[in-house]
Amino acid sequence: MLTIAHRLHTIIDSDRILVLERGQLVEFAPPYDLLRNRKSFFSKLVSQTGKKEAAKLKQMAKDMYNLVLDASPNSSPAASPKRDDSSGEEGQPETKERKGKEKKKKQGKGKSNQT
Repeated sequence: MLTIAHRLHTIIDSDRILVLERGQLVEFAPPYDLLRNRKSFFSKLVSQTGKKEAAKLKQMAKDMYNLVLDASPNSSPAASPKRDDSSGEEGQPETKERKGKEKKKKQGKGKSNQT
């Protein structure tokens, strides 16, 4: 199902969120993953709702994420640990910014120092 929404409450419990800016794909990941990255476009949108509302939306996303994790047939505490908000960039969703950084890293590895 595809839901196009102007209210964050409408999509916060979706499996995945696709964020477009000017018709271009910016992000695509579960809401909770996007919210864990404070620099994500979606996270910034949620923050603009105000502290109280943003906290409520983040909790809703986290609850849904954990509910899906718990219901997964392959989930086990050892195989699929629940995520928390303290994780770093590891496991973060793909964004334009991250893809650009990774591309630059790869390009830099292939160059040799010539003097």
